[in-house]
Amino acid sequence: TQSGMLNAQIEAVIEKASALRKGADAKGLLTAWTAAGGRFIDVKGQLQAGESKAFVSSDALSADAKGQLEGQVFVRAEKPLAAIVGLAGAQQGGALDRAAAAKAAAATPQGGTGDAGQGVELAILFRGGRTYLGPFALAPAPQLF
Repeated sequence: TQSGMLNAQIEAVIEKASALRKGADAKGLLTAWTAAGGRFIDVKGQLQAGESKAFVSSDALSADAKGQLEGQVFVRAEKPLAAIVGLAGAQQGGALDRAAAAKAAAATPQGGTGDAGQGVELAILFRGGRTYLGPFALAPAPQLF
């Protein structure tokens, strides 16, 4: 983010919440929850960085045995151009495939110049330990535990 600030408000229903009582530490707790079939459903939220704003939703998100997210998240972004340009230019330890991010940004319909009122809808898929935007693998999937 240009200002260094990211606001996130996310809500979800936690299935198999009773399994969250098992485990001595956070990793053990989440591992037991995942093994019991725990997942997040009816996920809804909002992210905001400067003037860029995104609304996220997912029917269901879970974690694989390695703790990486699995599932699909739908994103509706407002004023996304700056966020996509920032994503394509990220240089944090090589965690992001910059060439793939640039291709994804080029393939993303902008509906103009990214001015106010212009937005974009994306489907982000977490599968097999990777994060995909369309056919482009962008980065490792987020690690839950």
